[in-house]
Amino acid sequence: MKKVLIFYASYGGGHLSAAKSILEYIQKYNTNIEVEMIDCMKYISKSLEKLTTGAYREMAKKVPTLWGKVYSDSQKRTIRTY
Repeated sequence: MKKVLIFYASYGGGHLSAAKSILEYIQKYNTNIEVEMIDCMKYISKSLEKLTTGAYREMAKKVPTLWGKVYSDSQKRTIRTY
């Protein structure tokens, strides 16, 4: 039996929703594949997950235009932190 890991991050609902859609598709059309979903942020560090999720939610709620710019820029190129 083949195995598939689906990694996602629990920022908002979009990542989880996309991961669930992939899971459902695989389970519907490939019954011989075992699928597991992993919230990579919780897996890496619960403290980091809390910090980054909180920061995302606050930014999206209080300054959505800034979040929109960050998102838009991230689609054009890699965001550099140096």
